[in-house]
Amino acid sequence: MMPLPSDLRLAQHPWHAFFFSVFALYVYGALIFLFAASIFPDLAELFQANDPAAIEQLWLIQAVLFFAIFAHMSLWSERVGAGPFAVPIHTDWKWAVGAIIGGPIIYVTLLTFSYTVIAGGAEDWAYADTDMQDIMENSAASAAMIVAVVLIGPIFEEMAYRGIAMGALLGRGVPTAAAIIIPAILFAISHTQYTPAALFAVFMFGVFLGILRLKSRSIAPPILAHMSVNWFLTVGVG
Repeated sequence: MMPLPSDLRLAQHPWHAFFFSVFALYVYGALIFLFAASIFPDLAELFQANDPAAIEQLWLIQAVLFFAIFAHMSLWSERVGAGPFAVPIHTDWKWAVGAIIGGPIIYVTLLTFSYTVIAGGAEDWAYADTDMQDIMENSAASAAMIVAVVLIGPIFEEMAYRGIAMGALLGRGVPTAAAIIIPAILFAISHTQYTPAALFAVFMFGVFLGILRLKSRSIAPPILAHMSVNWFLTVGVG
């Protein structure tokens, strides 16, 4: 399948693509969380005590982090001629509906396989540390959490991994399978709060999103599938 014109433009800037897909989350994260700590000096202690207000502030900071990276990527992508989402956003309604319905089905199937086969049905199998598990158990589906996890998070992640990273790889002539798998690996690495069993599901879901982007030739279906899954996990069964 021929690369998109936006892929060819992204391919002309491999180091920028590498930064956005590998380092941006950690660089921006360090800066924004340090800034937040200077404004809210007691936030860390309240967070350790699982204070609901502190957890709500954490989701707000997370939303700001995701939006800041997305804004930087979008401005850069527009400047290099790849458009504000690095990949065309327009798509057929059938792709959109299929992504919204199919995303949760695929992910739940992957989670079930990871839980039963890889984790062997172990209790508390998903999170690598108890702190993250406590956060999720004490998090209500608040406005800040929905904005961070359901709205901005999927847009930022899909633009970074299925947009910029995958586009740059396709534009440079990397084999299609590798162009799908490499961003899926980076996507999984960015979710280190999970155990290896849960990360397998995240990785395979990333592969699915890459295929969706490739077949639809649009970033919209991966974004919608990702949003649908996060909505299902945080609101539907949260």
